[in-house]
Amino acid sequence: MVTRALAGSTTGSSSDKRSSADGRGIQGLFFDLGGTLFTYGAMPSRSGGLLMNAAAQLGIKASSDEIAVAYKTANENVATAYGQKDYYLHADLFRDVFIQFCSAVGGEFDVGVWEDYRHKHDAQVISGLQIRPDCRSTMQALREQGLYLSIASNIDHFMLEALIERENLEELFDDWTSSEEAESCKPHGDFFDCTQSKSGLDVGDILFVGDSPEHDILGAYAAGMRTALIVEPGVLPPLQSGKETVEPDHQIGALSELLSIVA
Repeated sequence: MVTRALAGSTTGSSSDKRSSADGRGIQGLFFDLGGTLFTYGAMPSRSGGLLMNAAAQLGIKASSDEIAVAYKTANENVATAYGQKDYYLHADLFRDVFIQFCSAVGGEFDVGVWEDYRHKHDAQVISGLQIRPDCRSTMQALREQGLYLSIASNIDHFMLEALIERENLEELFDDWTSSEEAESCKPHGDFFDCTQSKSGLDVGDILFVGDSPEHDILGAYAAGMRTALIVEPGVLPPLQSGKETVEPDHQIGALSELLSIVA
């Protein structure tokens, strides 16, 4: 059963939440993946060559600047629409961005070109996500304190599994949940219910760590969890719509800062 009120609270109100915002009572930490355990810092501009190649396959003559503008516009349009969905697959999001990109550069969507682009794009996304330098040492220190550790990501399941395997994270985390497994995406409450139920912890004993104010912080807050926003200068989280959110209980610039919060 999901317990939405914070420990020592009967209502789960914002005032209850603020009074429980220190590290006392935290028994588990749940982590977003992209932008949190992994940095997006290596992601920008990695798809330029793939897009130029796809445009050539479609018989489109366009400059690199025209390609970049078309993709940026398509990505922003689709991201805004998908950001409002309770559930989606990134595979579908990437496809719809590609469809709009084709239209923007004066071409027609071609399944064969898409399939060639998709496989290479997925590989670039996975390789472009680089684990933060303090991730492993921080997780090991948290485990030594007896804390429950979970990954909770909107990423498609095959990408989540690939990154966990590549970095040998299975030895550091008690469980992990993709939105595909949960059939729900942050900030929707069903996602948080799914990942919380695996842990057996009350929500008030969980600190959710993420980079997205709208998905991680707002969603976890609404579920009754405590929150920590990780901020990387110059890197913006994806799929933000600009809607009003809430202040996190903590703001950090590095994962290692969590150790002083839960001490």
